[in-house]
Amino acid sequence: MITIPLFRITQVSPKASRPPSSRLLLARDAWTAHRLTLIAVLVVGAALLLGQFDRPVLGTVSDVLSPAVASVALFTAILAARKIGVRRNGRLSSIWFSLVLGVFLWFLSEVAWSVYPLVLQISTPYPSVADAFGITGYFPILVGLALQVSPFREAFEARRVLLALFIVAVFGLLGLSFLLPLVAVGETFPVLVVSCAYPVLDVIALSVAIPTLLVFAKGTFWKPFLFLVLGIVLALFAHLLSAWTTSNGTYYSGHPLELLFDWGYLSAALGFYEMRKKFAEGVL
Repeated sequence: MITIPLFRITQVSPKASRPPSSRLLLARDAWTAHRLTLIAVLVVGAALLLGQFDRPVLGTVSDVLSPAVASVALFTAILAARKIGVRRNGRLSSIWFSLVLGVFLWFLSEVAWSVYPLVLQISTPYPSVADAFGITGYFPILVGLALQVSPFREAFEARRVLLALFIVAVFGLLGLSFLLPLVAVGETFPVLVVSCAYPVLDVIALSVAIPTLLVFAKGTFWKPFLFLVLGIVLALFAHLLSAWTTSNGTYYSGHPLELLFDWGYLSAALGFYEMRKKFAEGVL
């Protein structure tokens, strides 16, 4: 197993220094957070699936639900960054500030997407300003991921990490080879670019995030990063399905695939919560 000193070295065992009541309180809060996330997953799923019987109402529910769920991820990201603290020239601060900025841009993307039908009373165009925010949001996320792994570049030479990179690359190429023929037929150049940009950026993010998850395996950062990676995985499948359904004309507001986006936000929110909890425990 690869040891990551940054997250393992402490002067005094923080758990040992905390009174039992404090440790029990943190454990209870964590159990509550996981239960609330599970309840939110079920409620969002029920809202979209039951709404399929009433498409007009479903569209409105979807347009309200997605920004609301994204705001949960943004809120927990801000709380985590606040707990960590933003310091000039602080690498950890830069990492989490970048992640918060990316989530903020994705939140703006969801808001912009909903403004068209809810405020302007028109269907959201594609591409739109929502896609500008959505695509731009990947870049601070990638910066944060790159800063996270930069001190441990030699760990990426491990066999299992290289295998993970190979698997991500293969599945990424397969997904794009499936997507390109579908969106290339009869679509304008901007639509083609935007449709491919999302899954390409997802694959790039996963090519950094999944090997990093393996590098941090069993370390302090394992659980927070696991939920963040799961959020990216859900987004990748959602973007592939979205481009496919849009190309064949079967996509509509409130489509079941939107569950993947919403669940991705909830997973990311849980990841940010876990990171904040680690700081509250004093393990980092």
